[in-house]
Amino acid sequence: MPIVGGKKADTDIIGITSKKAENFPDWYQQVVLKAEMIEYYNEISGFFILRPASMYIWNVIRKWFQERIEAMDVEEASFPMFLSSKSLEKEKDHVEGFAPELAWVTKAFVVLRGYIHIY
Repeated sequence: MPIVGGKKADTDIIGITSKKAENFPDWYQQVVLKAEMIEYYNEISGFFILRPASMYIWNVIRKWFQERIEAMDVEEASFPMFLSSKSLEKEKDHVEGFAPELAWVTKAFVVLRGYIHIY
């Protein structure tokens, strides 16, 4: 997998090794990594960098959704990146003066077919 600052090894497999119909998640991950659309950042679990091609695709998708959201007069909200408590604890150990000031998300809900589902 491409990692920020990492180099490709001579032994890296060039082709896609998973079949889309058999293992879609693995196939998809291989496609976006080998096409160099994203890079994983090893320091933070789940963090990745969108490279120019994927940024373009994301902007097209976002524009499409934005037009529909505006047409429905939906009030938008923005939330900061979510971190696990484990990741936050690691930060306090190697950032001098670090004081975690945040709100913990303990529940989430989705409205489907008129019913509220709490997670």
